[in-house]
Amino acid sequence: MLLLLLREWDEERNILRRSAYANFEREQKYDFLSAIAYHLTCVVKRKSFSHELLVDAYLAINVRFGLPSNQAKEVAREIETHTGIIIENIDSTFEFSHLTLQEYLCAEYLVREPFADLRRRYLEQYPGPLAIAVTLSANPSRWLAHLVDEVGGRAEWQAWSAFLSRIIVERPRFAQSDVLGVAVLKICMVVKTSIKETIDHFLDLPHVSASFSDVLRCYVEEDILEKDLVTLRLGPNAPIKIDGLALPTGGTISSSIYRRCKK
Repeated sequence: MLLLLLREWDEERNILRRSAYANFEREQKYDFLSAIAYHLTCVVKRKSFSHELLVDAYLAINVRFGLPSNQAKEVAREIETHTGIIIENIDSTFEFSHLTLQEYLCAEYLVREPFADLRRRYLEQYPGPLAIAVTLSANPSRWLAHLVDEVGGRAEWQAWSAFLSRIIVERPRFAQSDVLGVAVLKICMVVKTSIKETIDHFLDLPHVSASFSDVLRCYVEEDILEKDLVTLRLGPNAPIKIDGLALPTGGTISSSIYRRCKK
């Protein structure tokens, strides 16, 4: 849809929209809109916004794109009128023409976002774009594993529930790997039995269950605390790290999930 709006729409009609700003053409508009979507989603925290807020978002990023600060209103108006991605409502506010476009563009920005310390906040407040970011990444298994490693148990199970629910919808192209298995294990240790149905659906995604099963081989069933939980301990000959990711020395997970994936 974004390519249609930014490129194909004009090409099919043999129209070349000349930007009022020499180096601000379609490809740069895509990156610019990603930054705008991130600012409005994660900084301003708005789905509907005024022209003034759009101008403020522009002023927060214009230097990166070589755009003049004294023409913020003109550039904002050009984005509003040229792309069809941002539309004006009858009450003179603006929004992305579909929420999915805002989430997708925000995710494009998050994939390249280097600040890991912000990802817990993203997980808790913006699980949709973060799940899309996993899907868009070059290596979804590794991206998810490092996200889980960075956030770990600092996020509540409700945040993981919302995030995994969107992952299930987006269906990233996971590859079977130990790093993916470590990520699944750490998530299971956080949520325990809180979202068993969601975890079951997550494990149904290609390569997720197999990756989890491979990592479970490193663990010994130490104790059954109650019928719904099993305590695991890292085996004596198991590695401490897998591909740079530390394995939990122990913890509890849902016994039914454990039974399903144990080999």
